[in-house]
Amino acid sequence: MTNRDSELYEFGPFTLDVNERRFLRGECLIPLRTKVFDTLCVLVRNHGHLLDKDELIRAIWPDAIVEENNLAHNISILRKALGETEGQEKFVETIPRKGYRFLAEVRAKGYSEFKSTSLPKLGTVAPFSSAPTLVQREQEMAFLRSRLDRALSGKRQVVFVTGEAGLGKTSLVDAFAQEIQASPELWIIRGQCLEHRGAGEPYMPVLEGLSRLCKGPGGEEIIRILANQAPTWLIQMPWLVSDAQLVLLQHRVVGSTRERMLREIVEAVDVLSTVRPMAFILEDLHWSDYSSLDFIARLAQRQESARILLIATLRTTSVKTQDHPVYGMVQELKLRGFCEEIPMTFLSDESIGRFLPIKFPGMSFSAGFLRLIRERTEGNPLFMLSLVEHWIGEGILKQVDGRWGLSVDFRDRASIPDTLRQLVAQQLAEIGPEDREVLEAGSIAGMMFSAAIIAPSLELNDEEVEARCVTMGNRGHFLAPAGTIEWPDGTATSRFRFIHELFWQVLYEGVPAARKIRMHKQVGSKLETVYGHETRERAAELAFHFVRGRDISKGLRYLEFAAENAAGRSAYQEAIEHLNQGLQLIERHPSRWEFREQELALRTLLGRALVATRGWAAPEAEDNWNHARDLCRQLNNPSQVFPVLYGLAVLHEFRCRYRKSEELVNERLQLVSSHDTGNSLTSHMLLACSLFHQGAFRRALHHAEESLTLYDPELHGGLVATYGEDPGVSSRNWAAQSMCFMGFLDQGLENAQLALALASKPGHLYSLASAQAQIAFLHQYRREDKVVSDWAEATIDLASEQGFPPRVAQGKVLRGWAWSVQGRTDEGIESLQEGLAAYRDTGVEMDRPYYLALLAEAFARSRCFQQGLDTLDEALAMILNSRTFFYEAEIRRLRGCMLLQSDSRKHGSEAEDCFQQALGVARGQEAKLLELRAAVSLSQLWAEQGRKREAVQLLTGLLAWFSEGFQTPDLQQAQDMIRKLGSRVGVKSRSASSLNPQ
Repeated sequence: MTNRDSELYEFGPFTLDVNERRFLRGECLIPLRTKVFDTLCVLVRNHGHLLDKDELIRAIWPDAIVEENNLAHNISILRKALGETEGQEKFVETIPRKGYRFLAEVRAKGYSEFKSTSLPKLGTVAPFSSAPTLVQREQEMAFLRSRLDRALSGKRQVVFVTGEAGLGKTSLVDAFAQEIQASPELWIIRGQCLEHRGAGEPYMPVLEGLSRLCKGPGGEEIIRILANQAPTWLIQMPWLVSDAQLVLLQHRVVGSTRERMLREIVEAVDVLSTVRPMAFILEDLHWSDYSSLDFIARLAQRQESARILLIATLRTTSVKTQDHPVYGMVQELKLRGFCEEIPMTFLSDESIGRFLPIKFPGMSFSAGFLRLIRERTEGNPLFMLSLVEHWIGEGILKQVDGRWGLSVDFRDRASIPDTLRQLVAQQLAEIGPEDREVLEAGSIAGMMFSAAIIAPSLELNDEEVEARCVTMGNRGHFLAPAGTIEWPDGTATSRFRFIHELFWQVLYEGVPAARKIRMHKQVGSKLETVYGHETRERAAELAFHFVRGRDISKGLRYLEFAAENAAGRSAYQEAIEHLNQGLQLIERHPSRWEFREQELALRTLLGRALVATRGWAAPEAEDNWNHARDLCRQLNNPSQVFPVLYGLAVLHEFRCRYRKSEELVNERLQLVSSHDTGNSLTSHMLLACSLFHQGAFRRALHHAEESLTLYDPELHGGLVATYGEDPGVSSRNWAAQSMCFMGFLDQGLENAQLALALASKPGHLYSLASAQAQIAFLHQYRREDKVVSDWAEATIDLASEQGFPPRVAQGKVLRGWAWSVQGRTDEGIESLQEGLAAYRDTGVEMDRPYYLALLAEAFARSRCFQQGLDTLDEALAMILNSRTFFYEAEIRRLRGCMLLQSDSRKHGSEAEDCFQQALGVARGQEAKLLELRAAVSLSQLWAEQGRKREAVQLLTGLLAWFSEGFQTPDLQQAQDMIRKLGSRVGVKSRSASSLNPQ
């Protein structure tokens, strides 16, 4: 075996490069997830040997406790990557109840033998002559250059530049950025986290950096890659695409989740880096939103090759004292070896001697003066510069005998400020009132501001304010020029920034409270004007100013917009913070009742965000929806109650409270006006769902058909974005499933196929995943295991790719059932259990008794009868707590079958009771399919007991009812049994559409 530092293996057409973490078929790279790649490495290293499951799990997850399901999932994905088909184990052999063995012949190779297909490399970037002069930062710059070289070779790098305020983090990054700008073959994405913005706009520094990059050279290619790889991100920058493209993107991102957004962006960045290496520079992470931190963590932990360098700056003291999540993230990434840190240090005595003459050309300083500077500032560069400038202005620092030093009459060292903050406050106290007013107004606007924004709060025109800022910027007093900006309304003005955040902070804290309130409101009003049609995109910033300006109405409006923005990016934690801030404002207001409409709007959004983050079982989600419903009653405005009743009904539906859901939807339907087809058809759609789960198939079919009668694809296409799934697809699926249970098996399948065709429109990916899952369900009801397996796999693939966790879970459950029928019982049980666990993790209980029934079937096939009976008892307990259930008859029948399989003599009477119960439930539900299935089981038992005449009478009467579906296993089994009993049966003709629902 080769040395682990250069592990290369060949088997079949494949090459495994462990060192570079690449898996290739010929010269084609096959992407594998991290733990799947690790699984392959362990198997290949130990080829020919049986590896126990526990042994494998310990090797792949050394620092975590995981279930066997995780290993089985990895093996399943690996088999697909290796091209193994069902029943053909060319590479990975499964040893039932034991573990796995890698079968293929493996050849270990030296690195020199390997024909490299690595990405093309760029040459080392040479220092750029005009980069800012740095002192005592040579090692840091060399470190960044070395990490860029590593990134150019395909090894992603993440570096955090950390330290206290004033140590030169930004100066270091600026100098490095200026160097690498010399390379035209490098994409640079630079983003700034903004201060003072509450929860902030999710992903804002990343989105702003990407947006600027898309507008630059090569931007068309970046947009194309984002459209293919990360549509959930491109839709956040609508100004980059046409209206037609935007509509297609909106359909493609329906049902997107936080996980999908993160997966898309890191994969898109990896793809972009194959075109051109990328450098991310993100500043001031101590002000970062949560979602941007998620992006950094996800990007850092990917082990695939990528030409990416990410550099981020942050103040360590701030994040520790404020308990900001960035501190924990950095520590975790360092501990796991996914990042490196450059801790910025104070300047040494020797460096101070070099630093000051550079910053103050022509000046030389005595050794005593340098010692004093070192003593008072500890070598903080910003503190030193500010202190020297202050002393020169005050005449404390003078030139004596050709050298600069403290004046002879200066003896009171106690008057020297102990901290930079004290020095800034002292300097501010000495400037003129006009300049101080301008600076204070600027601090209200933020670290960076424009003259046009603060002029109204000073009652001056833009030119006067701009002139004062220019003067201070030229002198280097507090401000520095930051270019010009053109606002969306056409206003163009110069921008300025505070030379350091400490200057901004001290100024902002010093503004009197009443003046601060007035100026925030004025700044907010001006920003409203200049942002024009883009106010919604800047909602978090506007909300901050209006909340601080005590304009509650506008503050609440922009908090709502900010929450909508966050939810649109699946950044629900930020959305919840915005919404809770608004609700707290209302709660504290003495005239709370005046803001009931705003509170209702906030609670409607909050309900969705709570479910997305904490699952359908979260009690706070239900409490919130109930509060919203109370508000609706107070306002007595039907149009406002529709989304609330819908949200509350869906919550009860997903918790198996079908009757409560039905009541809420009926209430919603009674409030709908005759011309409101949108709310009418969605009410019928949800009623069809609720009634189906209660086993009221005839009524469910009626409401599904009512919904389809109202449905117009052109008119109601916009409902896809609101409800996640095309209502036409959903209604046709409920019609299909109801027909199937009612015995119209072919008509049901035809409707499911129509739903699938409708969902196959470009961009309707969530609807398509839903339709694929539903047609898999339908074939499971028909007991067609091969077709179920195919559709389940298709559902898993699409839902995994697009980030739809509930659909992935459903696919795994259905696949597990199909595998168990096909004799792969161990794998089937693993897949079923994995799907059930994943489904429960979403907080959804709907359909759980049905899934448990499928698991019980698999247990029975592996002759684990007691486990199967226990599983069915759990399902029945859930059913008894939630009224009748669509699969109840089958659950009772399965229990009877399992009792007979375990001990027919002992449990014969109890089994017959189960079959009779199943028959009674099925007849009450008009579920002819389940009635026939129960009748077959009961007839088999009767035949064995010598009661053949009763068996024939029961079966012939039922089978004569059916007019279609004779190719399905259930009807074929019934026909075979009748033939064995020596009878014949006729056929009737009927149609589901001819039924008149009661």
